[in-house]
Amino acid sequence: MRYIFNLLLATLLTANLATAQDIDLILANKTVAPDGLSWSFDLQATALPSYTGASDNWSALNVRMDLFIPTGVSITGGSGMGLNGYGEPSGAGVTTSPPGNPPTMEWDEVGLSLNRANTNASSEFQIGVPVIIASYTINFSSSVLPIPATIVDIRETANISGSFYVTFDDPTTRRPFILPAPAALPIKIAYFDADRYRDQNASDVRWTSVSEKNASHFELERSTDGRNFEFIANIKAEGGIDKVKEYQFIDDKLVFSRSTVNIFYYRLKMVDLDGKSDYSEVRSVRFDNTDKIEITYSPNPTANKVFVNMSTPVVDEVHHVNAVIFDLNGKQIMTRSISTNGITEIDLSHLPAASYNFNVEFAGKVFTKTIIKTN
Repeated sequence: MRYIFNLLLATLLTANLATAQDIDLILANKTVAPDGLSWSFDLQATALPSYTGASDNWSALNVRMDLFIPTGVSITGGSGMGLNGYGEPSGAGVTTSPPGNPPTMEWDEVGLSLNRANTNASSEFQIGVPVIIASYTINFSSSVLPIPATIVDIRETANISGSFYVTFDDPTTRRPFILPAPAALPIKIAYFDADRYRDQNASDVRWTSVSEKNASHFELERSTDGRNFEFIANIKAEGGIDKVKEYQFIDDKLVFSRSTVNIFYYRLKMVDLDGKSDYSEVRSVRFDNTDKIEITYSPNPTANKVFVNMSTPVVDEVHHVNAVIFDLNGKQIMTRSISTNGITEIDLSHLPAASYNFNVEFAGKVFTKTIIKTN
């Protein structure tokens, strides 16, 4: 037996409400398209011990959620597909006008529906086993970047405007899901990024919040390896509900290693008044001084010797790298070691008159110069 879920909605307006949460539901593998015009994700379900399998016998589900997107952008539609024998391949749908209303103009609403593939035991949830049951794509009228469309608040209550599933045995009772913890965190971040500050040796860290209900503060953390983070700042949250707030922190206390390239990593810890916390994604800032590497050759042309003068930003540190010399046909002629901060003499007197390419590789870059050897 199949139930066309969208048609069921009219009969469910006066349906009963079950309080037990028997299915844990999350959005997995979330991806925003490079052009920002769509957002794709998988729907993953896990039956909890209280889910009794055949007696519950899920038949269809409906997930209503609100997405934070830039002002002027709207959700234009989407598509879905049931997967892995759980959801009917053609029974997954997307609607842009589910019951209920989004919080403010920066939010838009979308509804997902899924019909069960069949009544066989193979499409029943197994206790404690997470399974991907469907895949969805949401389309936008214009790009949502740089603010990602992964900021989503799934409506929790199993009423007409919330999320729920029904069973074959009892299609009039709306049963609630256990939904992702991030949806319950009072602080919602729509944007978090970091970049170099005005070509200075400092980082410009910015973020935007869209809801700070019961918010306490933000803790900014920094790392030099992307794994071990240290606390660097505490920023008080302004508080409030469904208001867009922008924050900025200039990190000018950076300690640079003796290298031409330094990378610093940042993450944001969001803390509410109850002590609950969550972390943002990690962002990195790259300080690349390889443009300050200089290599000069003189004299050029030369009949005998060429003097290679190399300088790097780490002026008090000397290494040796190879200068590899090729003829214009690409054949390697010779290799000589040169100083990274100093002058190195290279004897070319034994080479025939011709043009030669000198290649020096340093700090991930190759520096090439053509030297003319005369008689």
